[in-house]
Amino acid sequence: MPDLTLDNRALLRKTLLTMGVMVGACVLLVGTLTLVMSAVVGGAVAGPGSDQTAENAPTNTRMPIPTAKTFPHAPPNSPR
Repeated sequence: MPDLTLDNRALLRKTLLTMGVMVGACVLLVGTLTLVMSAVVGGAVAGPGSDQTAENAPTNTRMPIPTAKTFPHAPPNSPR
């Protein structure tokens, strides 16, 4: 039967190598999933046929604050 004992340095080296490979694989997997999901969500949010460039980007993307002027039927104590 072969001798399967490892000295401390060899065990540490194998452990660190295995850990590095596993962390690298996780980073690669999570990075790939993030890029794919960003593309999917970006395409879904953009809508069909829209170009998201600086020339045709909306200038005001904030929702208006409900006041008596913007919403005539707003409650009387609405924030301004």
